[in-house]
Amino acid sequence: MRSIYYSIFCLIFLSSCASITGFEEGRSNGKGNGTAIASLNYSRTPDLDTEDGDEIIDLAGAPFLEISGRYGLTEKLDFGVKVNTFLNLGANVKYQLVGDRQSPFALGTGLEFGLFGGINIWNIQVPLYTSFYPSDKLCVYVTPKYIYQTAGFGNGGANYVGANAGFLFGSRHKFGIDFAYYRVGTAESSAGLLNFGIGGKFLFGDN
Repeated sequence: MRSIYYSIFCLIFLSSCASITGFEEGRSNGKGNGTAIASLNYSRTPDLDTEDGDEIIDLAGAPFLEISGRYGLTEKLDFGVKVNTFLNLGANVKYQLVGDRQSPFALGTGLEFGLFGGINIWNIQVPLYTSFYPSDKLCVYVTPKYIYQTAGFGNGGANYVGANAGFLFGSRHKFGIDFAYYRVGTAESSAGLLNFGIGGKFLFGDN
């Protein structure tokens, strides 16, 4: 039983160590263009299933701020960084696979490497960015994502599987709402992780 409670504690702790915010489109910035995103988020672990079938409801929840920036290295390839008040630090790349900066549908993918507070907890994220543009001032996006997080090689880790969905409204500078649900699992237990955010996305360059 002690090992079960230890696993529960580790899972709750790990669930705040990876950023699962959204506000990302399938479109790239374009060479020489930049974007900055500032968001206020609330993250919550609503349930936890242990190996003996017990369920605990409403384990943890906390608000946090996040700031990120992204710069277009080429027309299709962006490089970005992010930081939040949970002490998550991240660096990432995004490549647009389908569409351009004016197309009504865009698809992209990428890779992100994140650290928690400069200590030996890190994660790798693989997103699939999809975005639809019903009008010039509205973007609707869905971003499925897989995250692997560990406290070091050989120590095991947690797997996150889920997605972000939301919208961005505006032609140049945009306001958005983001919702995320991820299932976080270790060898002993799993939990659902929710995140809700509101934010602004600001563009710089000839976008």
